[in-house]
Amino acid sequence: MTQLPHAIFRLIILLCISGCAASSPPSHNQTANLPDQSPPASATETSSQRPITNSFAATPGTYRINQRAHSQQFTAFEAVLYQAILTENALVLRFGIQHITSELRYLNSYIGFNDLRLLDSAGNEYRPSAASANLERFNLKEGYLPGQANVGDITFPIPTAGGPFILQTPAFDPITFTLDRLAPAPELTVPNGGYPLDVALYSSHATLVPLRLQIEQITVTSDEIVFAVAFTNTGRRPVGISGNLTGSDSRLFDAEGVVYKPLRVSDSLRDGITPAGGLMPGQRYRGEIAFARPQPIEQIRFFFPRYTTATLTFNEHGLASAAVTSATGGAPPRATPTVEEQALQMLEKLLNRQAQAVMAGDLAGYLSTFASDVQPAQTAIFERSRHLPLADYRLALAPNAFFVGSEWERGEQSQVTVNISYRWRGLPEENVFRHTLTYWFSRQDGRWVVSRYEVDRPAPFWWLDDAQFAESEHFLIFYRPAAADLANTVAAECEQVYAELQAAGLRLDSRFAVYVMVDQDDFREQTGQGARTLGLAIWNYLLLDETVQTQGWAFYLNGASFTERDAVDDPFGRKATIKHEMVHLALARETMPFTPVWLIEGAAIHFAGQYRPELRQYLISEGKPDQISLAQLTAADQLGQFDFIGGRAGPEYLFSAAVVQYLIDTYGSERFWDFYRSFSRVPAERLRQALPLFSVMDSGLGPFRSEIVPEMLNAVYGLSLAELEAAVKASLHQ
Repeated sequence: MTQLPHAIFRLIILLCISGCAASSPPSHNQTANLPDQSPPASATETSSQRPITNSFAATPGTYRINQRAHSQQFTAFEAVLYQAILTENALVLRFGIQHITSELRYLNSYIGFNDLRLLDSAGNEYRPSAASANLERFNLKEGYLPGQANVGDITFPIPTAGGPFILQTPAFDPITFTLDRLAPAPELTVPNGGYPLDVALYSSHATLVPLRLQIEQITVTSDEIVFAVAFTNTGRRPVGISGNLTGSDSRLFDAEGVVYKPLRVSDSLRDGITPAGGLMPGQRYRGEIAFARPQPIEQIRFFFPRYTTATLTFNEHGLASAAVTSATGGAPPRATPTVEEQALQMLEKLLNRQAQAVMAGDLAGYLSTFASDVQPAQTAIFERSRHLPLADYRLALAPNAFFVGSEWERGEQSQVTVNISYRWRGLPEENVFRHTLTYWFSRQDGRWVVSRYEVDRPAPFWWLDDAQFAESEHFLIFYRPAAADLANTVAAECEQVYAELQAAGLRLDSRFAVYVMVDQDDFREQTGQGARTLGLAIWNYLLLDETVQTQGWAFYLNGASFTERDAVDDPFGRKATIKHEMVHLALARETMPFTPVWLIEGAAIHFAGQYRPELRQYLISEGKPDQISLAQLTAADQLGQFDFIGGRAGPEYLFSAAVVQYLIDTYGSERFWDFYRSFSRVPAERLRQALPLFSVMDSGLGPFRSEIVPEMLNAVYGLSLAELEAAVKASLHQ
């Protein structure tokens, strides 16, 4: 029996897992276990004071100081006097030691608050009478993160003489201050609620370079601040991070440099920053990290090891600004590009020039990106593109493109995979067509050019031979010059089919792409199918972030196969084939790579009107249904896959149509469409987890189909595969 038209879809998934482990202390790469925020602690008594002379009177209250002192001995640290609070019986100084460099550091000293001295203008010296417990020693046993401060309150007796006052800290310059500007600081009231953000933090650590840390939202409550974050793979390859870098390693800094540990971390970030299977290019891995709300909250910094930092400021209206900074609040560091990154930048610029020249119709600019010996062939390809309705054309290095440093130094890069993507005018914007090239690059006369190329099959239609196109209301018809007459006929038949399917209630795009060929070799080059295939609907899948995206849907018509199959009422004639493939295209965006092939092909045959009584009788004859297993068809990538002798593909197509007809006749169209579309509602993450490493999607999903199809069938119909199979076979014999 002649093979029926069918659909093909493709997607290749590669995963590579790389390690990322934190180094051991006291390396600056280590994520330290930090002390919790330290509020003013119980007082620690000190020795008695020197005799006091003179007298001092000032208004009780809070005085802003904000002065810093450097150290010749501890150059990575500064002493900071934030403010002074004068009460009726004490002078309380808000004091801290802050780390000011970009690496984890230790303050190797036994200096503590007891070593501080306060002098008034009369030379009277005062010792602390009490202090926060965390200031007993300024050193932190876990070390100081970049920008971190050890902050607390130190209490002195009220000076007898007035200012200026001098605060002396061993190994640090003295801080001179006055209490002549009373500056009350009422607590800022920030409205609670969610604040959307789009702040991308980056890393210069080799393993983390592809992973951007994006802050998507912060939520402020009366006692917490919650960060919604996502690690996004911006690279060209799938990547996974193993090691002990987790969401719990994040920290929040307040304006004084006091560090807060997370109160809680979502399950997704508890064990790592990528899922176990890695992240695909463009995929985001989301989670939440909650901290105690800092007091005050005017300025905070979100810190994650080995990444730049986000500095956020607030006012009475809410979030006022967000900026990418260093961990200490300054300008973020600039990463030094690797050899591979340099190659990537140079070659991507070349590919961009090449693609822009195509869209601009600039032949000279296009040829300037190729070596002289390949320019004649590329001239022909370019001239064909001039006459086609390209809406967009792009070239990009493929995710699996690999660069060899030694080749780059010699001025060459061989066998680099390049992706072509383009759109046709009038088609939906998301209908992007993709093909693959292999380029050899070389440096000639001081510039990089393409010195050799190969095009993978299927190639863009105009790359192999002359190409023309015709337009109708709902179709772009592409064809070779020899097929001009047939293309006009096909355009008219396509419009008839469009009207029929629209009347039947199918959701149709405003315009579709159709390729018409009259040469069998040409059809095989474009589709990989032989003469027995009458037509073929093709689309591709991209697994991006949290969605499975359908792209490049079009159908190919094997015109040479219809010399004796052009009768209007022939269920396998040209118009019936067009209708069959159009059903596939109408359902392409709702058809997933794990939708069972019996449902895909059964729907196309049913709605194309190809399941005629005589074909039903053919199916019943000689007990053909008894030879078919619905469970086996569910696991199959294509009909006839498990037919090693030949002859079963035809009955399997017809049995698939019988299943669809049974579901519609028994349960109605509304429930059928709910069942068909239920597969598009399966979370992409579940598909991602089901894919084996280094798998080709259309040959690696049999087990997943066998798992998911019974679930969907039971959810919509309350049936098992065995029950559905038995019911369909019983209906065939009625």
